[in-house]
Amino acid sequence: VDVSGIAMIEGPTGHAIINVDAAGENSIVLHAGANGALTEAMLHRALDAAAPGDWFLTQNETVLVAEAMAAARARGLKTAHAAAPFDPAACGAALPHTDLLAVNEGEAAALARYLGTGPEALPVERVLVTLGARGERLHGPGGTVERPAFAVAPVDTTGAGDCFLGAALAALDA
Repeated sequence: VDVSGIAMIEGPTGHAIINVDAAGENSIVLHAGANGALTEAMLHRALDAAAPGDWFLTQNETVLVAEAMAAARARGLKTAHAAAPFDPAACGAALPHTDLLAVNEGEAAALARYLGTGPEALPVERVLVTLGARGERLHGPGGTVERPAFAVAPVDTTGAGDCFLGAALAALDA
């Protein structure tokens, strides 16, 4: 495992407590810790290894999301933002620098209330809305496409959206 991009910061590490209900749905309680202490210098050092055309993915467990997205885009990277854990203001701030926004159904509805417009009208090239057991909906240059999910018996949905987004970005990159 290449750990050259890891920085040491004084203070506690970030951590999450994941509560899972009987249906396999989760609720995550976060403590930002070191994730809340990142600096712009750290951000730019991390971006030094990227090349134009690479995907740059952010989410809301760290600070400097909008700044990171702007810096990545300025370097010619394609940008994706997973809006979890959801914060409408942070998501709205990232939108001007976002090529692909990934939200779940609840986040999409909350963002629509916050911005006054639905996912299909956001100023983003692609908006990927995950629909849980029903699949996903992609709003993009070719219109809106809905795809069903594979039927599974969920045990714990923690990380499901992250895994799905990773696979989606890999497919777009291919």
